[in-house]
Amino acid sequence: MAAGHAFAVISVGTQYMFQVLKMYAWEPSFETQVARIREQEIGILTKAAYLDAASTFVCDCAPFLVSNKTLFQNTQRISLIFNTAELMT
Repeated sequence: MAAGHAFAVISVGTQYMFQVLKMYAWEPSFETQVARIREQEIGILTKAAYLDAASTFVCDCAPFLVSNKTLFQNTQRISLIFNTAELMT
C-alpha cells in the first residue's frame, strides 16, 4: 500500500512538473496572443468611450438647443406679426 501511495505522489508530482514545463514553453506564444487581444480590446474600449462621450454631450445639449430654437422661432413670428400689424395701420 505504501508503494502505491508513493507512486501516486510521484505521478501527481510529475504531472504538475510537465504542466509547468508546458506553461513555460508556450509562454512567448501566449504572451503575443494576449498582447494582440489586449490591443484590440483597448481599441474597442476607446471607441466605446468616444461614443459614450458623444451621446452624453448630445443628450446634455438637446434641451438647450431645443429651447433656443423654439425661442428664436417664436421671436421671429412675433416680430413678423407686429410688423404686419404696423403695416396694416
